[in-house]
Amino acid sequence: MVIGSCGRYAAAPDAATFLDRRSPAFIGSALAFAASDSMLKAVLSNPAAVVRNGGTIVGDASHLTAPDHVDWTTYARSVEPMMARSAEFLADVVTHSRETVTRIMDIAAGPGQNGIALARRLPDAKVTAIDWASVLEIARENADAAGLGERWNGLPGSALETAFGGPYDVALIVRFLHLLGPDDREALLCRVHAALSPGGRVVALQIMLNDDHISPPFAAMMNFNVLATTASGQIPTVGELETPLRRSGFQRLEWRSLPDSDERAIIGWK
Repeated sequence: MVIGSCGRYAAAPDAATFLDRRSPAFIGSALAFAASDSMLKAVLSNPAAVVRNGGTIVGDASHLTAPDHVDWTTYARSVEPMMARSAEFLADVVTHSRETVTRIMDIAAGPGQNGIALARRLPDAKVTAIDWASVLEIARENADAAGLGERWNGLPGSALETAFGGPYDVALIVRFLHLLGPDDREALLCRVHAALSPGGRVVALQIMLNDDHISPPFAAMMNFNVLATTASGQIPTVGELETPLRRSGFQRLEWRSLPDSDERAIIGWK
């Protein structure tokens, strides 16, 4: 915070980047998701009970992995500015190798920014986005605003059950695998592997825990939130992500770190 020439308080330039509503990187709207009634109930109503239970204490219809949970439409509306930097980072990761990409699958697409950012780099590419129907309506608006038109298609339903079709050259899984328990995580990765063309890639972006499971601090804090708000999710370590990827058939793996973040991208080739 700084004091201007008129004696009024104002945000410092680095803070204003994220807290000024006029900034394209404004993140204040994300509070609508992070502080929703259902999130606050799950995380703060009885933290000790969450720890004793080893997971969420809310009912099956109230946790975030329940079908078509209302908070995901809130998420899709509120986090678009937060996703811009990582979406461009992922587009860099995919296009850096110069491998041919014309078919993109965007799993748990949210506002659709990840598939959209990649398709804007690749004018011949088409995106198939998987998410709940109410969320895909928002992603469709963003795809239309980006000029993708018929190059973007929504496929409504659960990522664990919906038939993916394919084959695809790239599958994007961004900030989603931590919401799943180990068995569901591996099952999803097996389905992704089957939907990829030979030589295709899965690119997953995740906040990651160290092997001690209590660092770095932000990842550890997020792990409690995940325990409190999902049926069986957890923030993974490197090993806890590499193991199901290899079991699913992705033997060649590479890591990329999102700068100034606890998030990392892992790329697996079929």
